[in-house]
Amino acid sequence: MTKYYKIQYGYNQNQSVTITQEELPKAIHMFLTGKGRGLFGDTAIRGKDIIRIEPDWHKVKGWNKSWIMDEYDWEDVKPLQSAYKETYGEAKMLVQDAVKMGKENILALPFSKAKEEIRLLT
Repeated sequence: MTKYYKIQYGYNQNQSVTITQEELPKAIHMFLTGKGRGLFGDTAIRGKDIIRIEPDWHKVKGWNKSWIMDEYDWEDVKPLQSAYKETYGEAKMLVQDAVKMGKENILALPFSKAKEEIRLLT
């Protein structure tokens, strides 16, 4: 199952872009370091502009982007939250390992391939 995350790069609702977990390490690296630029879909984002990365529940559930989640919606996504946190944590660890090894270029690869590359290096 594909997981969707949202990169918020401004304070307006329309200043966000949806990514899959395959782009997550690249986004997390930019977010943590505040460096670099990345192309996500048709949107170019600078690392220093990223405010947060979070699950994109609207994309996951097929809701309109302008829909404001209520308590029932939060209950609906509650069973998915732990899997999303786990994937985010795994991607963050991958980023930290790549930085420690000086292999940050691996983070440009899709998540699944970057995991394999890091595994081969350790």
